[in-house]
Amino acid sequence: NRKTMKLMEALTPEQEDSILAEVGYSRKQLEADVVQLREWLAEQHHLPPSRLKEKDCFLKTYLTGCKGSIESAKRKLDAYYTYRNCSEIFDNRDPLHADYQRVNELMNVCLLPKLSKSKDLVLVNMPLDEDPKKYQYLYNMRRIIQIIEMKMRMPEVIANGICYIIDTKHFTPGHVVLFTPTIVRDMLHLVQKILPYRMKALVFVNAPTYMEIALNNLIKPFMSTKMKDRFHVFSGGHEEFYKFVDRSVLPKEFGGDEPATLSELTKAWAEKEVSERDWFLGDLSERTDESKRVNLEYSMSSDPIFGVHGTLKKLVID
Repeated sequence: NRKTMKLMEALTPEQEDSILAEVGYSRKQLEADVVQLREWLAEQHHLPPSRLKEKDCFLKTYLTGCKGSIESAKRKLDAYYTYRNCSEIFDNRDPLHADYQRVNELMNVCLLPKLSKSKDLVLVNMPLDEDPKKYQYLYNMRRIIQIIEMKMRMPEVIANGICYIIDTKHFTPGHVVLFTPTIVRDMLHLVQKILPYRMKALVFVNAPTYMEIALNNLIKPFMSTKMKDRFHVFSGGHEEFYKFVDRSVLPKEFGGDEPATLSELTKAWAEKEVSERDWFLGDLSERTDESKRVNLEYSMSSDPIFGVHGTLKKLVID
């Protein structure tokens, strides 16, 4: 029943402690760092006003994703808001737009409810239609980002990282030519440099040879050396996913134990997206005002990922 379906299963306190321990955080230190991050955000008048309304869980996600480095969290947060000015991925955020609705019919796009054993989120993307004329590549990317942005503000779950698993079974050569380097670059920049979750794997299955060549040519040039090792393209089927994500969290379509189907999960996330429409059109459509930026050397124009004023971490002694 979708009405009662939990999009994400809450972690036990033990699971949370284990994730925090892996990044060297005590709960006390994390709370203290959230306060420090809020104080810094209050002073960043070039960033959108909605920065002051962000939930604690959103800031905690950045702090744990940056392994406790307040400097890295600031850099990524500044980039997160600033990048809205720089990529067409953020141009139309209305989940009721016809092209968003079409993506929901043509693609399964969802986060799975449970974290993997390595405590990572698992995002599934799977085209359902072999007609490339119907494919909305840009809106598919927008949906992925909007789902992740909703997740970043859901307090039930912190995560170590994220695995992206993509089943290209229904892709044709006609789909491949629709991939534009600009969108691929923007998406990979977001995933590698801006979003808080560390990318643990980007896995494509059911990829014929032409698809493997196209993906390698399109994706690898925009990847850091570390990320290239986490990028995998297989001609085999969904069994290949088991090397990266345990079967227990995968849905039945991939031979797993998750009772909800990909279609149900896609619909549930789409419904949440529509319920958050005012937020997407309001807070999440706000842009930075570069005329108010104090440190011009930190602006996007000088460097795609920019530094921030040095801050000494205030250590909390238990």
